[in-house]
Amino acid sequence: MGPVRRRTAVGASRIIFAIAAALAADRKDPAMRHPQGPSAVELKSQAAHWLATPSALDSLGLDDAMTVVDYMRPQALAAGDVLVAEGEADALDRMWLVLEGELSVESPALQTGEAELVVRVMGPGSLIGELSLLDGGPRSASCVATTDLLVATLDREDFLRLLAEHPAVGARLLLAMAKRMAGHVRDLTRKLQLFAQMNRTLSEALDAPVDPTPVVDWPAIDGPDAD
Repeated sequence: MGPVRRRTAVGASRIIFAIAAALAADRKDPAMRHPQGPSAVELKSQAAHWLATPSALDSLGLDDAMTVVDYMRPQALAAGDVLVAEGEADALDRMWLVLEGELSVESPALQTGEAELVVRVMGPGSLIGELSLLDGGPRSASCVATTDLLVATLDREDFLRLLAEHPAVGARLLLAMAKRMAGHVRDLTRKLQLFAQMNRTLSEALDAPVDPTPVVDWPAIDGPDAD
């Protein structure tokens, strides 16, 4: 799915969120629909709430999150749509925040048979692609909508506009993103240490000497011919 046309002003985000609210109201899945259809204000408040949760950027205050959301734009996907494909060259300068629905993170490199390995399933409050927002690097996995999906997108052009117009908020956003990335690095380090420990234990077990002629102690037999 190609990128949505960029808006030309921050104020247009209210219009775009209103359109997304109408799309959400027209969805067929009742569990994903506000009883009366969410308003633009409700959708913006929802996006800010999810942005400031532990699964996204919990060190970012709600007021700052509301400012950041003004620079984001919603994108609706149907179940089965590909949000981003592993190794793709397009849309490398943006991150997404899941607002409604679920998506699966899949890795073609770990494909088993005809099915790609699902690394994890992500729902509302999940943040995707914040590293690519900063460095424009290739995507390391594919993200596929498993249900109807609504996400909020922040691309680099709007991110730079945010930094220029609200430098204090932008600085706190960068700090929150850095904290999140540091947490990922620490978690990966712990996993690598555990893997190294398991590998060392397995190697020691395989290298342990084995006696090829084990001694068997036969029980004594008492009888008339025992002498």
